[in-house]
Amino acid sequence: MIRRTWARLLVAVLAVGLAAAADWKSEFLSLLSPRPDYVKAREYLAGKVGGLEGADRQVAEALLPYLAGKAGAAAEERELIAAYFDKYGDADPEFGFLDEVTLRDFMTFWARWKKAFPLVMDVNFLIRNGAAASGLPAGLEVGLELMCDAYYKVSLGPYALEGGFWNRGFHILNLPAAGLFERSGTYEFDLDLRAGDLVVRKPIRLAVDLVPVATLRPAAPVLPPPPLRTGPPRP
Repeated sequence: MIRRTWARLLVAVLAVGLAAAADWKSEFLSLLSPRPDYVKAREYLAGKVGGLEGADRQVAEALLPYLAGKAGAAAEERELIAAYFDKYGDADPEFGFLDEVTLRDFMTFWARWKKAFPLVMDVNFLIRNGAAASGLPAGLEVGLELMCDAYYKVSLGPYALEGGFWNRGFHILNLPAAGLFERSGTYEFDLDLRAGDLVVRKPIRLAVDLVPVATLRPAAPVLPPPPLRTGPPRP
């Protein structure tokens, strides 16, 4: 009897959760038809997004920059779309619930930003041979995938290290490593990308942790110990 009660409660909780997820979408759509009120829709969704999870939250965070743009808040639109791409990469939200008119308009907005935003994907340090004397690398190579054409600049603190123009595709960034392995610490390189009037900064962090030689355990002997003699002692 107790198990059945718990099972019913669980089903009831799940049903309430699904109903709540459906309700926010229905209420949101009611603000967009027949006469769209983008300001109210934006205020409603901004108040709801903090309580959403998973795919629902992703959809809401994709719609917020769209609504900001429709409301004339261009700076907020850029800020929110940058936050979306930084969090979800190039993953598309599930926007099939939108009505036909809103969906067509949103798809135009979405395609424009996916084409224009200088999104960086798959950032990885590549293996490189070290310097002959110390065994430490003289430079670091970072591989990355750029989703659109952009001008770029790499800097370490106030010092600009490299710059130029990249086409869309895979690129290798060469970072100098001289002096970085002299002490433990974290070094942050900044990769600035400019596409049109949009500038995006992507930090590349390198953590160096030096271990004193005295704290290292001695290596185990390679040769086995000599066998023990079992014969009679020598006179």
